[in-house]
Amino acid sequence: MKSFFSLIKNGKRAFGLAVEFAPGLTLALFLITIISHLVPLLQAKILGDIVNKIIAAVGTGVSTGVVALIAAYAAIWGGSRVMNAFELYTNKLWRIRNEYGTTILFLKKRSEIDLAHYENPKFQDLLQRVSNRDIWPMIEMTDVQFNIFANIAVIAASSFIASLIDWKLYLLVIAAAVPSFFVQFKYGHKVWSIWAEHSERKRLYASLRGHLLGRTGVTQAKLLQNGSKILEIISDLLLSFQRDIWKADRERLTWQIMASVITAGGLGLAFWMIVGNATAGIITVGTMVFVINALGQLIGSLNQLMSNIANQLEKNLYVTDMFALLDTRPFIKRANKPVKLGLVQAPAIELKDVSFKYEGQNDLVLKKINLTINPGEKIALVGMNGAGKTTLVKLLGRIYDPTKGDIYINDINLKDADPEEWSRYLSILLQDYRNYELKVKESIGMGRTDRLLDIEKIRQASEYTGANEFIERWENQYDQRLGKEFEGGVEPSHGQNQKITLARTIYRDGLVMILDEPTASIDALSEMKIFEQMEKAAKDRTLIVITHRFNTTKNFDRIIVLEKGEVIENGPHKELMDLNGKYAEMFESQAKAFRHEKSARQLR
Repeated sequence: MKSFFSLIKNGKRAFGLAVEFAPGLTLALFLITIISHLVPLLQAKILGDIVNKIIAAVGTGVSTGVVALIAAYAAIWGGSRVMNAFELYTNKLWRIRNEYGTTILFLKKRSEIDLAHYENPKFQDLLQRVSNRDIWPMIEMTDVQFNIFANIAVIAASSFIASLIDWKLYLLVIAAAVPSFFVQFKYGHKVWSIWAEHSERKRLYASLRGHLLGRTGVTQAKLLQNGSKILEIISDLLLSFQRDIWKADRERLTWQIMASVITAGGLGLAFWMIVGNATAGIITVGTMVFVINALGQLIGSLNQLMSNIANQLEKNLYVTDMFALLDTRPFIKRANKPVKLGLVQAPAIELKDVSFKYEGQNDLVLKKINLTINPGEKIALVGMNGAGKTTLVKLLGRIYDPTKGDIYINDINLKDADPEEWSRYLSILLQDYRNYELKVKESIGMGRTDRLLDIEKIRQASEYTGANEFIERWENQYDQRLGKEFEGGVEPSHGQNQKITLARTIYRDGLVMILDEPTASIDALSEMKIFEQMEKAAKDRTLIVITHRFNTTKNFDRIIVLEKGEVIENGPHKELMDLNGKYAEMFESQAKAFRHEKSARQLR
């Protein structure tokens, strides 16, 4: 019963979305579908009347009444064909409108979901299940509802007709159709369970498949000569999954055959009863023809209805996931009445006893961080991998809230502020990023879409990062299309991509600029120049940079050293070098390696 209640709830919601996306088309398709399903019953009634008229007129010639009935039958037959054409046309338009509306709805939701959810394995499982089937289960669920309403209308009409002759006919036909329903329901649920239970396996398949679809992955596979191994793993994953599906489908086929035999037997018995009534003179031959046709419509609609409901129950399992995605609550709790930050210049940022651990983990990633960042200060965050630097940046960007402690912006608790407002003041570049394969000016302009594209600011941002040097060598310069997959497009190198991304971050013009390894793909000489320019770009702005390269850290106002989630050193370069602690050790180690590499180059 729980499945049926869920189906009713989700079906009503899905139909409501269809009405929202295409109100006129939904109403039109609803009426056309019901009428087109009822027309065969009207044809059967006219055919029965024609038979009775012909029997009565045997030996006397064709009467005017017979001609009129034949003309009506032909007109209805032709009209039904026209209606079927309209139904196909309306359904196509309806699906196009719903495909657009549903796609935009889900993409909008995906863009609004907190980034923290994407690091949650359970949410990834949900996302994988939804992505595997895309938007179609919801559209198909609503589309089938039109047929279900039409099936119910036909069943009601044909049941009334059958009951006028013999109520036993009605019960017999109903009983004969039931087995097919249970087969559809049982095995539809079983196939979905196989699909859903192995979402982690499906995720692995999708990940490995990506290595053989993208240019970067294929190139790497060729260089490492591991394409065959990847194919082998993918093949094993697919075959193991498909074996479970095939087993369930074989069982369904066996039971479906048995159910069909039962249905055929019930229908044959019903026809025998009708013929018996006709030969006994209880009903006319024309009425017999009408009732046989009506029973055919009844059994057909019952089977179709039960098949549609079983199909809906199967679709509902997917649609439940889709609505679960749409109903995903924000990870970040928003204040009922957010305090307006109203920033016009870089704010003071203070972390008080901030600790943090990821959901499902026991160990703290950050431990009692107490830190003050003054307006306009230039800060370098350094430390070994896993020290908590990126996590600290995520807290500052409010991707997460602290597990314990608070972050204050100009003495306002960040939890009390509107996350959207705080985001408007930030320019954040994380390690994982993607460039937009648009025109160069459009790709950089994506950094600030709430304003009109300003080509002069785009040029200036490009100059700060050195991107202008190669952009202006391209044939179309700032109108150059990025991406080799597009006609006339160019493929920037990793270093060029990073400079374009940095330019986008600068163009955003945030009051607080946070950069996580912003020059990882850029050579040391270019890096020095970029950091010099970045200081100019961040004038009167707060700049926080995570870096593993120490050739630039000496120019920052302060360097914060993290180790195992704790701040162990905090101060300017000279002070930390005099302290002769962790920072000095890392700095000297990297400087020694650099000097050794330079000497080796000179010897060559």
